[in-house]
Amino acid sequence: MSIVSIDDRNAANFPVKDGEVTFKIDTAANTYEAFDKEGKSLGSSSFTPPEISAFGFTFAVDSKAPATDSFTFDLSIASGDNSNVQAMTEISDKKLMENGKATINDIFEQTKQDVASDAKAAQIREESATALYKQASDRVAGVSGVNLDEEAGNLIRFQQAYQASARIMTTASELFDTLLSAGR
Repeated sequence: MSIVSIDDRNAANFPVKDGEVTFKIDTAANTYEAFDKEGKSLGSSSFTPPEISAFGFTFAVDSKAPATDSFTFDLSIASGDNSNVQAMTEISDKKLMENGKATINDIFEQTKQDVASDAKAAQIREESATALYKQASDRVAGVSGVNLDEEAGNLIRFQQAYQASARIMTTASELFDTLLSAGR
């Protein structure tokens, strides 16, 4: 026996916890009778092997040998039941956020937009700060840095002053030598 599908969880007598259904199956006659938890008959019917559909679900009987057997079903957590997935997909369309004014998808999209906007604003602030830093750095370098043209001009001026001082010293030395020679 195996579950084939769960067709309608809201069907009358669908087997859930504390509402189990027991099937007594006769594979020789291809008939079944269903019973509730207290053993009260819910009805009987014939079936076309291998599947039996009743009470909102379908199951298969794999035995081909003529026999009578009983199976009790509690499908409150049956595999193949996609009710949780359906409930989760319905959540995306329900207005659960901001006091019933927005869906989860609306909030997600708004959050993406906010993050993108904040990221772009941060990028612009970073570019502005970099430009201000470069401008201030250039200004400081202009005031405290070495200007090669100005320094070359100063070197020429100092060289000329040195040469003039050297001429004065040479002239003074010659004058002194002349005075000393005249006095001998």
